[in-house]
Amino acid sequence: MLDLTPSMKKDSDAWRKRFYPQTLRIVSFPPNNIYEVPSGIYGVPIDTTVLQFLYNKSLFQEAGLDPQSPPKSFENLISYAQQIKSKLGIDGFVCGWAESWLLNALATEWAINLMGEEKFLKTLRGDVSYTDEDWIKVFSLFAKLKESGILAPNITAMTNKEAEDAFAKSKAVFSFNGSWAVNVYRQLNPKLEYAFFPLPQVSSNFPIKVWGGAGSSFMVNAHSPYKEEAVKFLKWLTLPEQQKFLIEATNNLPAIKGCEDSLPPLLKSLTESFAILTHPDIWPYNEDSRVIEVMNRGLQQIVMGLKTPLEVAKEIQTTKERLSQR
Repeated sequence: MLDLTPSMKKDSDAWRKRFYPQTLRIVSFPPNNIYEVPSGIYGVPIDTTVLQFLYNKSLFQEAGLDPQSPPKSFENLISYAQQIKSKLGIDGFVCGWAESWLLNALATEWAINLMGEEKFLKTLRGDVSYTDEDWIKVFSLFAKLKESGILAPNITAMTNKEAEDAFAKSKAVFSFNGSWAVNVYRQLNPKLEYAFFPLPQVSSNFPIKVWGGAGSSFMVNAHSPYKEEAVKFLKWLTLPEQQKFLIEATNNLPAIKGCEDSLPPLLKSLTESFAILTHPDIWPYNEDSRVIEVMNRGLQQIVMGLKTPLEVAKEIQTTKERLSQR
């Protein structure tokens, strides 16, 4: 792949400065990265994605709650969902947890909020155990969600498409999904009244981070005889005029700054999270995929009531230690 850094930095960083920094980080490699790739920018994002919570504003109003005031804390989330389930008889929370990456993303966000990003990254590096008290608290959040009775039945067997369909049909008041869902819900139910809101906090000791970054990106073959033409095209594609067209055509968030006035309110609210985006691709360390698999399966088992948070924590740590000894 062609290192686009020289093109990005040409004319006093003119091209690079168009982009939201967190969006561009996903397609960049810093010096001394774990992949041993030469530092540089290797992709051109054309949109940005963000993972956030959503709520049905119509159901809020029907249940007597303020549709302009989504929950700000984990406790609020459960309380609001229980109230609406009690009054309206619908599920409190729906998500495609058969696709375990959604569980992992949510667990990661709560972990960073609860213990701080530094301690979270130390866990990935192996300096903090998954049996640490803070990790037990993170896993216990999912046990509390189960015990609260707000989760949709069979949530761990539900795909994201099934969860999106249920939310679009007002079968649940809360969900956790990506910004791409705007286009999905528009197709499923154009009249759906909903909004995004930031991660419900579990601690005030550390700031929240939300999963997100570059959505779709283009890369240039370094050996192509047309690489210069490709770079020119990508510069054109990431001009405000083209980005505004893509916003209207795809309902996706832009990759560059300066398009905010073209965003509908629903999408514009998501840009407030751009400064706090995080993603495994930008972390200095990454967890072994086999450890992640054990964690994701364990989270599903907690939600199903098959294992306790402590049992899952021990299983994750045992797996990590076994793999580190090889």
